Amino acid sequence: MIDRAHEAGRTVIAISHDMGFVASSFDRVVVLRAGSVILDGTPASAFAEGSWEALRSTYLEPPLPAVIGSGLGLGAATPTDEALLAAL
Repeated sequence: MIDRAHEAGRTVIAISHDMGFVASSFDRVVVLRAGSVILDGTPASAFAEGSWEALRSTYLEPPLPAVIGSGLGLGAATPTDEALLAAL
């Protein structure tokens, strides 16, 4: 449904704690803490290792592909399964 809405030129806003879903479904990630924006960017930037402390301050964890990619030294460009496989 999200892909169809996006293809139709509609803006989709979702609230979720499922960061894997967020990384694979959206081009922009905005993370809020106490009503303030603490992260705003692409999934690659929002789930890069440098953002993990900010994520954890809101009780969020980066998606598993980002953690694996970071551990393998692949950098921030692996927030989704597809991106991780392409980087490998």
